[in-house]
Amino acid sequence: MTHIQVSIKVDRPLDDVWDQVSRLQDHANWMMDVESTAFSDDRTSGVGTTMRVLTRIGPFTTTDVIVVEEWNEPTSITRIAQ
Repeated sequence: MTHIQVSIKVDRPLDDVWDQVSRLQDHANWMMDVESTAFSDDRTSGVGTTMRVLTRIGPFTTTDVIVVEEWNEPTSITRIAQ
């Protein structure tokens, strides 16, 4: 399996950044390729959260099933696509 890791330096306090990235339901507001996110159940954060993410790149779309594998507040969220 191929793993992709993306990082960027953000000149903001860690708590402010975590407040934004931990709200998975809002990712479509700031991730240019995400059209929408739908959760599989009432869980919207933490390990085991499962969501269907409609992604668009140019004319191409795909729906990925994403599962949160690790939730290390306030530093990282590891998600895997199934």
